Amino acid sequence: MKYKHLFFDLDHTLWDGHRSAAESIAELYDRYNMAQYGIANAEDLVLAFHEINYHLWEEFEHKNITIEELLKTRFELLLAKFGISNNKMAANLSSDYRVLQEIKQIYLPYIHEVLSYLQPKYALHVFTNGIDPLSVERKMGGIRHYFCEIIGTYSSGYFKPHAISFQTALAKAGAQAEHSLMIGDSQHTDIIGAINMGMDCVWLNQRKQTILTQATYEISCMSELMQLL
Repeated sequence: MKYKHLFFDLDHTLWDGHRSAAESIAELYDRYNMAQYGIANAEDLVLAFHEINYHLWEEFEHKNITIEELLKTRFELLLAKFGISNNKMAANLSSDYRVLQEIKQIYLPYIHEVLSYLQPKYALHVFTNGIDPLSVERKMGGIRHYFCEIIGTYSSGYFKPHAISFQTALAKAGAQAEHSLMIGDSQHTDIIGAINMGMDCVWLNQRKQTILTQATYEISCMSELMQLL
């Protein structure tokens, strides 16, 4: 095939953010003894967090809120859902949550098999909207050896899908758009950004979302890349 460089999104494409979040919130439920506030079990807290977090990230991707607003408000909203008004506790939960997230190297199914298959054939890179380089490196700990470049949009100051973020990623990898393939779960950031850049793209549609724009390829599991590439 014509591809020489593969660019992977990190969160929810390689790193299993959903499972990592669930395990982290369950730990915080016990650590903060959330039962005393009338939250019956960790599962209720996890489900509420997923709903709030997903909505806030959508708002961020649509540029309706800043990343600072997202990080500040998600635990305030989570506590409020259970009738708790305690901004100090929300701030502590937010800080503890981010620490737990960073140390959990939990990846989507088949990731090691897929990367082992692809590494001899292509130059592999991570291209992420991750806001903190140290956090990104920690998440990458178990798979770092597969990749040539880890490119965070914090280096350019422009988040995906902005063209400058894609231009920066291609330049750092020494790649050309026509010989590159973007692989990610977000239509708004990964797929639309790649299409606007003239890059082919693979949309990982695990949740059977409505198609907003036509990706070059669509998969539901990362293991499908071994048949595609």
